[in-house]
Amino acid sequence: MFRGFEPGAIHKLEYRSFWKDELKADEWVLNTLDKGYMIPFMTSPTQYEEQNKYVHSCVDYSSLVFKK
Repeated sequence: MFRGFEPGAIHKLEYRSFWKDELKADEWVLNTLDKGYMIPFMTSPTQYEEQNKYVHSCVDYSSLVFKK
């Protein structure tokens, strides 16, 4: 049963019956509430990784990072 506005309530399981029975939300809406929006890619993107060249910069330049 819907009890009024509560921030973030749309994702709570206790409100699922409201979405399904009262609002008559379809399976896509219920799935989106459960798992979040999933981009409908035509094909899976290729794996890509970029090397982080600056991984040590904070350690190497700690005097600048923590300078007051």
